[in-house]
Amino acid sequence: MYLKSDRLKYRPYNAFDFKDFSDIFCNDQVMLYISGRGNSSKVAQKKFEDIIAKNTIDDGFFFFKVSLRDGTPIGFAKIVFFEGEGVEIGYAILPQFWRQGYTSEMIGFMKKYCLENHPKLTVMAVVNTQNVASIQALEKATFKIYKKDVFRDDYCWFLRFIPTH
Repeated sequence: MYLKSDRLKYRPYNAFDFKDFSDIFCNDQVMLYISGRGNSSKVAQKKFEDIIAKNTIDDGFFFFKVSLRDGTPIGFAKIVFFEGEGVEIGYAILPQFWRQGYTSEMIGFMKKYCLENHPKLTVMAVVNTQNVASIQALEKATFKIYKKDVFRDDYCWFLRFIPTH
């Protein structure tokens, strides 16, 4: 399954994607607001195995490898069930691709995917309160902050997509 947006393509991670995943998941800059720092290879391997197992269940919830149209990996996106809240979107992009509009494009893709595949569930995101760029990108995509809470030992904003029909 390949899905596309204007400049990007999305595919659920498969067993051959560990290097591309670990390049992101072990990167200190990328993971600063997600886990505080890049993860070890051992932690990345465990997380990757968990992702592959989840991606084999065809329930419309996936961790996607995100690439440029030419196949260059730039990051990952996730669309997962978030108990009691709805569908959580998440993303991470390698630093050399920051500030080029890819985050907004990924958010737009994930919103559309969720609305088509999970129309009865609220689309939401959890973002570290220090990650101003991500909060701004979500707000630009009409997500609104609805609560501040501790999530995985960090203060986070919980944002919901608010349609603007």
